[in-house]
Amino acid sequence: MSGSGSIASVPDTATISFGVTTQGKTAAAAFTSNSADIAKVIAALKAAGVAPKDLQTQYLSLSPRTNDTGDQILGFTAFNSVNATIHDLSRAGSVIDAGVAAGADTVNGPSLSRSDSARSIARR
Repeated sequence: MSGSGSIASVPDTATISFGVTTQGKTAAAAFTSNSADIAKVIAALKAAGVAPKDLQTQYLSLSPRTNDTGDQILGFTAFNSVNATIHDLSRAGSVIDAGVAAGADTVNGPSLSRSDSARSIARR
């Protein structure tokens, strides 16, 4: 026996990831600079109407930068990203603009979904 099905629905939620990459001579310098830069992005997203509960750190990394042969560390690169969930899709463009204007150098998304999708699956 086999079967198939499909469901069509209109999304009402967007998730967008905003990232910041910084470099520093030391790991501490790269990380400190990155923390300050992502804080500016988060503040801008809040000012654009994203609720604090709808912001979540997604990814954080710190890695050495080396010379061409890989035997000398030249400095460090830090990356940090935050996910913003937007419940009013008409605001997605202005939220993206706010994040980029505040210094986000990476934007991924939007990923569209339905806010009630988990409830719909549970009812089946």
